[in-house]
Amino acid sequence: MQKLKKLFGEYNLTWTKLIIFSVIIGVYAGLIKVPLALKDTSFQDIAVYLEWWFFFGIFIISNCKTWHEASAKTFVFFLISQPLIYLVQVPFARLGWQLFMYYKRWAIATVLTIPGAAIAFLFKKKNWLSAVILAVPSAYMAWGAVNYAYSCSLHFPLHLLSTISCVLMAILFPLVLLDEKKHRIFDWAVFALAAAGCFIYYF
Repeated sequence: MQKLKKLFGEYNLTWTKLIIFSVIIGVYAGLIKVPLALKDTSFQDIAVYLEWWFFFGIFIISNCKTWHEASAKTFVFFLISQPLIYLVQVPFARLGWQLFMYYKRWAIATVLTIPGAAIAFLFKKKNWLSAVILAVPSAYMAWGAVNYAYSCSLHFPLHLLSTISCVLMAILFPLVLLDEKKHRIFDWAVFALAAAGCFIYYF
């Protein structure tokens, strides 16, 4: 657990490391979308849904010293990685360069990381405000877990890994980023309640 805490808060994330990280993630997510054998499986979910991008964003923000550093680095990470996902796919895609029409929502998300990361930086205070901020990814992980579980119920086990990863991230974030037990319980309760609501909706 101490190693995880150091990774989320004590890692020396220089600009050089950030740019290399952005390129690696962008290229990987683009290449993983190419094989038809992996279509609609957990392996390609990273290029479609947000859970891993929450993970990357929280990792970056937790290793920043100021809110403006968090905004800048998160923005640059998305600015590099997201277009790369589409660029890597262009030579293999039937749509070719038209594939970039799907980039619009990610472009909006990239711009929103500027204020979003500044606000999210406040989770480093490790108080009730931190718990409320981290409740956002907790709620999203709940939706993701149930959504993937529903997909698994129809086509097992295509999204099983994504289901498990959402649950693990919902457990991990409060455990590593919050110090007070009551704050952790709050976020886990948000995840449980959101998951229950999504389960009723889907099933």
